[in-house]
Amino acid sequence: MAKISEAKDDDVFGKLKKKFKDYFEPTYFEFENDGGSCAGLKLRGVIVSKKFDEGKLKKGQKGYRLARQREYTNLIENELNDETVHACTFKTFTPDEYKAKTKK
Repeated sequence: MAKISEAKDDDVFGKLKKKFKDYFEPTYFEFENDGGSCAGLKLRGVIVSKKFDEGKLKKGQKGYRLARQREYTNLIENELNDETVHACTFKTFTPDEYKAKTKK
């Protein structure tokens, strides 16, 4: 697959950032592309959202970390499948978890 042009990278990156913000409604959000020489975007960041306080996503539930990862990878499943996004890694927190972590 050919390297996505810089202009297209910016457009796709902006659309993905909006997609994450609309879905997670984060109280704190970092979203970066560490694509380097990869053909697709390599996303990473931090998502702090009340959504992670629900059901199987809640800390303490068996497999909650994997459930949170699935939540954001399912959101961009099409982009992962068509290799627009090469990889993604996010640290995920509820507002209370993030507050406790940043107080240390």
